[in-house]
Amino acid sequence: MTGVSIMQMDAGLDTGPVFTCVECTIEATDTGDSLHDRLAVLGANALLECLERLGSIVAKAQPDAGVTYAEKLAPIDSMIRWDAPAVELANRIRALNSRQPAFCFVGDERVRLLFAESLNEHSEAPPGTVVALNRSALVVACGSGQLRITRLALTRGKGKPMDVASLLNGYPHLVRAGQNLDAPS
Repeated sequence: MTGVSIMQMDAGLDTGPVFTCVECTIEATDTGDSLHDRLAVLGANALLECLERLGSIVAKAQPDAGVTYAEKLAPIDSMIRWDAPAVELANRIRALNSRQPAFCFVGDERVRLLFAESLNEHSEAPPGTVVALNRSALVVACGSGQLRITRLALTRGKGKPMDVASLLNGYPHLVRAGQNLDAPS
């Protein structure tokens, strides 16, 4: 769950009183871009509603408890760590899919991961090992579960997003089952 708040600015960072909050469910197929677009529409509508009720709306003070500060994302935050749970990695990949895409290395090739889903299947393979590869997906063992990657982009060529079938057509020897991603070539 996420949402948008319309608030009055004050001297602090995001500390002013809140006029209204609108919630939005994060779907399993949402990406950072799709969620951004939905939140923009929700926020615009919430702002217009607040402006219509400006004389009668009462702002509520924000509680001090539970306040956190979100640090700016650094490039290292986009690097995949295969020992993390698959569900965490799938969420990170979908969230970062266009602004600062998640990435891993296949040998010396930096691969941007654009869409993935978590699988609850267990693997005896070490995290980062390609446990399955076919034209529909690249499946990688994680700390818990497996990650099913369906869209990615390479730094070579034009760097355009592609599905796994396109990867196998254009670069058939880049990835193979049993390979450990992020291991030096």
